[in-house]
Amino acid sequence: MGRVLRFVAAAAVTLLLTSTPSAHHSPAVFDVRTEMTLTGVITAYQFRNPHLFIHVEVADGSDLEGEWEVEAQSPRIMTLYGWSSTSLRPGDRVVVVANPPQQRGKRLALGRSIQKSDGTTLRIPWNRGEIPKALREEQESKR
Repeated sequence: MGRVLRFVAAAAVTLLLTSTPSAHHSPAVFDVRTEMTLTGVITAYQFRNPHLFIHVEVADGSDLEGEWEVEAQSPRIMTLYGWSSTSLRPGDRVVVVANPPQQRGKRLALGRSIQKSDGTTLRIPWNRGEIPKALREEQESKR
């Protein structure tokens, strides 16, 4: 009986662990070796967990035309890089550098940076080691 219980418990843990990533996007769904540029207008800006989402309407006649959902890090991480809930507003004209989706035809991108019409560039960190370093620096600055 103990063997069956251990098997059921192991199966449940495996199911739980393998189903969790589908709750939100992972960088694995993006082609991180390729960058694209989206020039358009912000239609929505969601500064909330688990990730920031920026909706950009591209209307330049290119094959990228349409509404794109650009994913960024969590609000906590983005504040380390100067972002706030008022960094972007619907109607802002922007140039977004992003990684396209692995699955062509989807309008979902992994944001790398956003340049506003006033020339301000907002970075979106994804490089390994970059975020832990920023968190350490924040802690050290509070001492």
